[in-house]
Amino acid sequence: KKASKSRTKNSVPSTSKSMTSTANGTTPSLRPSPLKQTRLFPRALLVPNIGYGIITKNTVEALFPTLNPGATLVDKEIYIDGQADFMSIIRKFQMLEVDGVITAVYGKDLEKYLIAAKKLGFLDQTVQINTYMPPETLDVLGSQTPKGWFVVGYPQEELKSPAHTAFLQKFDAAYHMKPGLSGLISYINTKLVLAALAKAPPTLKPEEIAAAARGLSVDTPVGQVTLDAQTQRVDLGYWYGYTDVVDNKPRLINFYRAGVPNHTFPAEPTSIKGPTP
Repeated sequence: KKASKSRTKNSVPSTSKSMTSTANGTTPSLRPSPLKQTRLFPRALLVPNIGYGIITKNTVEALFPTLNPGATLVDKEIYIDGQADFMSIIRKFQMLEVDGVITAVYGKDLEKYLIAAKKLGFLDQTVQINTYMPPETLDVLGSQTPKGWFVVGYPQEELKSPAHTAFLQKFDAAYHMKPGLSGLISYINTKLVLAALAKAPPTLKPEEIAAAARGLSVDTPVGQVTLDAQTQRVDLGYWYGYTDVVDNKPRLINFYRAGVPNHTFPAEPTSIKGPTP
């Protein structure tokens, strides 16, 4: 275990020493890389140095041993938002023989990360998990959206319930665009506020509105949601799935919604190579 830990911190042994040995001084014999022997399923974490990134880091560190039995978190990279040297970071991941990356990279940084990863052939070597890739992000990436990433998103084009279809049509008629996850959340927040105002006494004091909102349930385009009386939070139930490009348009496929009963984890699309995270 000590040897494994020291290799995580220091540079990887050279190929000649890690991959070959001489049993009798003259006959070479191949053996697996020590990194692969000592660390099963090495994973890495990549987050920006902002609140969202730090929360992601803390959550992953806390849940990783339970959700990833047999895997090891071998590296944690916290980069300066908007100033990351992704080429250097990815080269380090490659030296550590990382086979999966959990990222919270977003916006322009995500585009830069993809350019660097493609240039270094990193995407073909690893499973990629992104903690936030809503339609707004996919639309920017367009046909350059990476295939087979396991992400948190919102499959607005694929949800076909009458309530959701009507929501998309009304939003498009009003704003000439799709709502995206931000539009959906804003709509639900507005419904909750209006329902709390209707339930509160006519004096509309802040504490009375807050009290009226506790435990309040409202119907939304994605089903009924409830404001928890204790935490005053709503569990919307995000969607998890794999990214793909269909007819030159980015999509979330093989998705499921967290918090919805009787759902099983979907198999990875057969058209996409790589292990299921």
